[in-house]
Amino acid sequence: MAEAIPTPQQQGSPPRAEKEIEPEWLSSTRLCIEVMEDYFDEVRGMAELRPFHDELFATYRDVLLDKLQPFALDLALHLFGRDPAVVRLSEQIHRERAEMKQE
Repeated sequence: MAEAIPTPQQQGSPPRAEKEIEPEWLSSTRLCIEVMEDYFDEVRGMAELRPFHDELFATYRDVLLDKLQPFALDLALHLFGRDPAVVRLSEQIHRERAEMKQE
């Protein structure tokens, strides 16, 4: 009779860590930033565009700030949300937002 192949759990492998699911806006934000970082990596490599790099980067930064401004608080809370002080602040902000919506 053939011997059964042990599963990872039977072999004593550690369980997989649960993967955190990011909000869609955060995934989109990360993608936009990665695309623009790749773009600027290419620009830095092009000698003819080097004189314009600072101006291009400043324009990119301004556009990015405008686009991310509505998500600034949520982004900060997501990035620093494990700190107990930030957790308390987040809970307070969410309570205040809920109260404002009810009014």
